[in-house]
Amino acid sequence: PIATSDEDYWSVRALKWLKEAAQQNNSQALCAVGDCYFSGEGTLKNIQEAVSYWMKAAKEGDASAMYRLGDCNRFGWGVPTNVQRAIYWYTIAAENGSEEAQQALDELDI
Repeated sequence: PIATSDEDYWSVRALKWLKEAAQQNNSQALCAVGDCYFSGEGTLKNIQEAVSYWMKAAKEGDASAMYRLGDCNRFGWGVPTNVQRAIYWYTIAAENGSEEAQQALDELDI
């Protein structure tokens, strides 16, 4: 569906509030801001900025961000493709409870 101006307005507002929470090193907010930059929700799409936010969230222990960093390294999204680095991130994410990361490791036969 095509976004209405109201949806755009609320996406921009949501990103503003997420960024404020992210400034407090809230790992979920950091990860969500990264998701916004990755998808272009509420902002221009910027994969490198997404990776930057996910890295900050991962440093705060966010397993979802770790999983996303694994995908970035596996598929070359915003960083050079590096399967060993992907495995590193997937492993840490799985150790922190990410079922998606465990599935990714299973797909890679790790």
